[in-house]
Amino acid sequence: MNQKTIKKYSSLAFKKYRGKYGLFLAEGSHIIDELLRSEWDTECILTSNGELFEKLEKEKIIHDIELVKPAVIGKIATTKTPQEILGVVKIPQLSTADLTFYKRIIITDRIKNPGNMGTIIRTARAFGFNAVITTSKSVEIFNPKVVRAAQGAMFGVRLFFNIKTKEIGEKLKSTHTFYALDPRGDIDINNIESHDRHVLIVGSEIEGISESLMNLVDHRIRISHTGSVDSLNAAVAGGIAMHRFSGR
Repeated sequence: MNQKTIKKYSSLAFKKYRGKYGLFLAEGSHIIDELLRSEWDTECILTSNGELFEKLEKEKIIHDIELVKPAVIGKIATTKTPQEILGVVKIPQLSTADLTFYKRIIITDRIKNPGNMGTIIRTARAFGFNAVITTSKSVEIFNPKVVRAAQGAMFGVRLFFNIKTKEIGEKLKSTHTFYALDPRGDIDINNIESHDRHVLIVGSEIEGISESLMNLVDHRIRISHTGSVDSLNAAVAGGIAMHRFSGR
């Protein structure tokens, strides 16, 4: 691998270059396992482990895999103690025209914390939400910290990112019932009657959900709890709600 390519891949730590090249990094053996089981397109897989390289080559799981020195992985990876394998993944370009095909959708609005975003994606996959929509005011979904927190779950759901409220309404309002998590909601989550096709909106605990999205909402639901806290962490609240909607 030449220095020009190493420089290109190391630049993917920054949002500007992820946008420029249409690529992002997936790091670590578990995340790569999930990636290789998915239909996502990769530019290449890099590993410093000779046995793993031979295994992947023999199984022909991916055509473009390269054995590199640990120092190369160290230059490209975004963690201080990188694992011995990483992938350079192509950012998918999905059409919002396909949104209506998905029965269970979660929207993240104003979620700034990468850990929360990744956890919500991971939980969405666990509880059968097959599409995740992020608004422009949320953290970028291909941020390395989001990818790590999602632990490969992002490769098992459809991701629609930076979608405008107007487009969400045009595509889904006539086919789906909209629910919003709201500490002051008039319906307790234990009393909801989930419709077959629904959208769940989760906002940040500080800013909440934008007014434009709230205008689409059919039901505002609250998660009742004991104690003196004003609100739950966004990822925690989202997880409770997704579990409830899954009927498990």
